[in-house]
Amino acid sequence: TSPLETREINEAMGGRKALTLSVGVDYELFSREMPGLVKERDSVAFVGNFKVAANVESLEMIIRDVLTRAKHPCKLYVVGNCPDEVRGRYSACENVVFTGRVDDLVTSVRKCEVLLAPIAFGTGIKTKIVEAMAMGMPVLTNDVGAEGIPLNGTEGLVIANSANELAEKLDQLLDSPDCRDAVSKQGQAD
Repeated sequence: TSPLETREINEAMGGRKALTLSVGVDYELFSREMPGLVKERDSVAFVGNFKVAANVESLEMIIRDVLTRAKHPCKLYVVGNCPDEVRGRYSACENVVFTGRVDDLVTSVRKCEVLLAPIAFGTGIKTKIVEAMAMGMPVLTNDVGAEGIPLNGTEGLVIANSANELAEKLDQLLDSPDCRDAVSKQGQAD
């Protein structure tokens, strides 16, 4: 659980019933140099296990509500295990690429310009977001996705909550390599 959830559970239960466990990532693995890696223009990634309802709902929100409002013709890389039933819902979407499970998550994500991870619902710290920050990826998420992630400021993540605001922030990130770089560096420092 995140510190917020721990506090809420303990207050509701009247005692010390929950503990917060820190999420750790292998920083050396995720932040390793990748000479020759070329970013694909206007590409975004979303990572998850798509047997999990929160990831399926988040993917639907990204495709239906965010990408349709963005001015950039983004290519979305959906990285992770995905049942045929979920993949089939988007077979007509030429801009959505399902990679399935990958051997090298870092390469699959870092070839994109942004990790787009607004989360439809859920609790706890979202590992995909912390891992992407360690990779030096600019991350666009919402309050649910940012919950429990300790930041040294507000620049380590880009946070937006409505579909319009998410699309606007995505366009801003895709328009500006300097903005992506600033968010990436602060996220890695956090």
